[in-house]
Amino acid sequence: MHAAAAPASLEKREGVTFLDPTAGEVLYWFRGPRNWDPTLDLSAFRIIGHFRDPRDLAYNQYWWALQHPNDDPPEVAEEKRRKVLEMGIDRYVLGRNNASIYKLMRSLADGPMGEGVTWTSYNQLVSAFDYMMDNLCRVFGRAPSEVAEVLRSERPEAVTGNDRWLKGGGA
Repeated sequence: MHAAAAPASLEKREGVTFLDPTAGEVLYWFRGPRNWDPTLDLSAFRIIGHFRDPRDLAYNQYWWALQHPNDDPPEVAEEKRRKVLEMGIDRYVLGRNNASIYKLMRSLADGPMGEGVTWTSYNQLVSAFDYMMDNLCRVFGRAPSEVAEVLRSERPEAVTGNDRWLKGGGA
């Protein structure tokens, strides 16, 4: 897997994540719109788009702002955290505008690759696990029966008995 830490490009050059259609079994991972170029011709690739509920994303951003380090000097970072905390989660979440992320998804869904994009979501992971796994197996050319046993401990109903899962709240 190659995490895309720079803008995507189909040309090999300095300062970009080179998307190599001849690389074979490589997964390029884009965590957000800042490194994605919706104008690229990606017809040589299989595309998986992960849709995240806007409410869930904003909620997660609130906790991220309070807990994760950033590049600011410590006193500036602490002041930003104090403002977020004073704002409270409801006001913070209602004030978030994540439109750029959803504009990117829309361009992917409505663009020339639209029909070829396989979409996943957290909702599928929790509520339609088999449907999501079937779709991902299709993308990677695997039969669901090939991965069923491996995924048994990853199923939502198995989380409480799986020591490899991170649990919070005393679970």
